[in-house]
Amino acid sequence: MNFEFKKILPIPVRTELTPKPEGEEIFKMPTWKCFCCHDTGWVRPHIAKLVIAEYDSNRDRTPVCQGCEQGRQWFHLKGNIDTRLHQITCKELDKWERDNWEETVRTQFEKLLKNKDFVDESVSHIATAKSLRQRARISSEQSYAQYKHDLASRDRYELKVGVCNEEA
Repeated sequence: MNFEFKKILPIPVRTELTPKPEGEEIFKMPTWKCFCCHDTGWVRPHIAKLVIAEYDSNRDRTPVCQGCEQGRQWFHLKGNIDTRLHQITCKELDKWERDNWEETVRTQFEKLLKNKDFVDESVSHIATAKSLRQRARISSEQSYAQYKHDLASRDRYELKVGVCNEEA
């Protein structure tokens, strides 16, 4: 018996290895509903330090978020939790943390752009310094080189597509 099956494309487990569509955001805001507790119900230690004097997460009771529903799941731990933060305070902490994340995302994106410009300049400088050419290409030489590059790229593309079509 000879069975032939139609081939299907694999679904990658690691999505970071797949090509990203043009214009997709690199840095994204987290998807938490509550930035005060990051949807855990516990006020994050770095945020708790803003409203609790000399707060130490290793020593002090853990504050429970009152700004969202997640904090209620920890009320059964009566001797270990701090419920003094009011809902208004948690909402203010939520806003502060959202603003902090927006600033972080903006800063990271600016650093990426600066780094990209630096790398582009460095690569250009190194390529020029290591080039065997004594002068820059004239327009006809540049167009001919681009033509040869396009031919080679198309041949590689057709080769890959041909292999995939034969398997399918």
